[in-house]
Amino acid sequence: MTTAQYLETPETLLPTGAGVRRPARGRLTDAGAPARGRAATLAFDDAEATVTVVVAEPGDGQLLGATALESLGFAVDPIRRQLVPQALLAM
Repeated sequence: MTTAQYLETPETLLPTGAGVRRPARGRLTDAGAPARGRAATLAFDDAEATVTVVVAEPGDGQLLGATALESLGFAVDPIRRQLVPQALLAM
């Protein structure tokens, strides 16, 4: 399980022109500067999804949040510490 909601990564790791900048409310996980959000398309195995990315400053940590994982159809297996396929659930 991940306690992060969104994908958080430095802008330098995003593809050029990834998504559109838009205001985001909140702070980074380290309580640093106000977060900046944008949409980006992620691909993993055969899955692809457009998710909200919180743009961190260079040198900040990276997080793969629950929203990104679920959008790609994956979950975290906490015992084996790896990603496992999970059916998408409409709730």
